[in-house]
Amino acid sequence: MLKGIVEPPLYMMEHGTWWISRFVNLWQTVAMQTRETIDWSGLPLIRREPGKLGGAPNIDGMRITPEAIVDNYESGLSIEEIVTEVFSGVTYEQARAILAAQQGQLSRPLAA
Repeated sequence: MLKGIVEPPLYMMEHGTWWISRFVNLWQTVAMQTRETIDWSGLPLIRREPGKLGGAPNIDGMRITPEAIVDNYESGLSIEEIVTEVFSGVTYEQARAILAAQQGQLSRPLAA
């Protein structure tokens, strides 16, 4: 789970009603907007291009944000799973560099 992000109330997740997915999507959108902004300026593989992803930081040459790598790692995926199953265009070295840059902010240690 992301630091500082609160999960939806359990009673909302227990009821199998159609609106749960809409609520969770809204909840995640608000959570992403209120999360503190990460400074990626020290990592050369991260670029900000005005016409790409609305100027959000992205991995050079891709439409993948570094936050997406961090979020997937925080949700329990390994680096290998991230680069083979989720973002096949990202190399192991790129994912590891992104996670290493945020090592102090991760909720679980970065594997050696």
